[in-house]
Amino acid sequence: MATVVPATAPGGILPTGRIVRDWAQLAEGSWVEVVSETEPLVYARVDAVSPDGSIIWLVTAGTGLRTLHLDTDLITLYLHTP
Repeated sequence: MATVVPATAPGGILPTGRIVRDWAQLAEGSWVEVVSETEPLVYARVDAVSPDGSIIWLVTAGTGLRTLHLDTDLITLYLHTP
């Protein structure tokens, strides 16, 4: 189960999507809002998820930066619905 951090990212931006507690439910290609305690809210595309949902690869919108996250990382994902 992923760690949940406060809903407001630095800069006061609030996520608009539905919180995702089990990353295994996310499909490749889904868009998420990423909230962390130290970084501004960012939008990212799910590139890959481990079968148990403990590891996720995200590609950040705009930069194309690909990052790996563990479910113990201090981030919260929200399913982005445009």
